[in-house]
Amino acid sequence: MLRQEAIESNGTKSLSYGKIQSEYIKLFAEKLKVDASTVKVEFSTTENATVMSIYGPTGGEGNITMYSFPVCCGLCVIGNICGVSNRQRGLASLLSEMAQDYAYSNGYTIVLASDKVANYTENIFNKQLWSKAVEFKNRRTKNQVHLHFKNLETINKPITLTAE
Repeated sequence: MLRQEAIESNGTKSLSYGKIQSEYIKLFAEKLKVDASTVKVEFSTTENATVMSIYGPTGGEGNITMYSFPVCCGLCVIGNICGVSNRQRGLASLLSEMAQDYAYSNGYTIVLASDKVANYTENIFNKQLWSKAVEFKNRRTKNQVHLHFKNLETINKPITLTAE
């Protein structure tokens, strides 16, 4: 969401933690139907991951985790969209958008994510125009899984994989 403004400005507008935090506090407050002063967006970073959490007046509303891809600094893996209470409120979608904006602001070009087939996150990825790379059976869990990806420099255009 904020990424589009930064891209369309041809590099004249930047995207910072502070801007991401303040804008998403307003958006989450609207979704939660509460005053923005009662909402907190928190970034917690370790050596391998960043967890973004949203807190409303009654406690934790959800979080999402981002990992730097080990062998390519241009790829970011987004996972664990969880703890989202009352799923139909759009909080998971906002968490996904916030993670994409955060990844873009940190120089990532491509984000990757996986989900179980027929999971609620599949709808989010479809609405946000993520591209589906592959479907496979996870040998460890026996679940059918989709691998999705998105180019953060492309606005509102899904990517098609082609063999070269």
